[in-house]
Amino acid sequence: MGLPIGSRPPWDGYRRASDQRILPLIGSLKCEQMDLLAVEDWLQKIPDEIGQQTKQMAFEFLSYSFNYGMKRRIATFTPCDSSLRPNVTPAEIQPFTDAEIARIFKHVEGHRLEALPHLAFWIGARQGELWGLQWHAIDWTNGTIRIERQAKDYKGKITIKTPKTKSSQRTVALSLLVVDKLRNRQKIAFTEGLAQAEISSSPVNRVT
Repeated sequence: MGLPIGSRPPWDGYRRASDQRILPLIGSLKCEQMDLLAVEDWLQKIPDEIGQQTKQMAFEFLSYSFNYGMKRRIATFTPCDSSLRPNVTPAEIQPFTDAEIARIFKHVEGHRLEALPHLAFWIGARQGELWGLQWHAIDWTNGTIRIERQAKDYKGKITIKTPKTKSSQRTVALSLLVVDKLRNRQKIAFTEGLAQAEISSSPVNRVT
């Protein structure tokens, strides 16, 4: 079973899964000793307290490794049947209440980034999408904003990248209130040197 494109965890996550969950428990077994029962026994030996998501990552890495081995003719089969894949129950989303949103807006009133919570609640943007916004993405005439970049923090270094999927790139209509908050933010940005008369796509000119 291969991993879906776009859903693979980072390679450092793979390495942790291998070093902590696979090699210590089944690293001494040969490929021909691995069967469905061996995989099932291995999964049961992984402590429950680490969580199903970590178990799932370890299983997917093991499955990916066997599939890779089969393509290279190192292994003749994969014992990682999809029926053994640990299930992860998505956490139930608890949305903010109107009262909670009102308190958040009150708390950020007058802050230099007051516009961001208003924008976040209005368009439902992810944190990385908010931090990746640039002024040219805003269509002031039509009152829309284009979500087409996201900020990534990798080992303390911030980079701006295009979202992995085209569906993540979208144009969203803004309310008059949000547009007004963004205009106020832009005025502050000019004084901070974070916006220019000619809006460019340089990272220094991000909305934040």
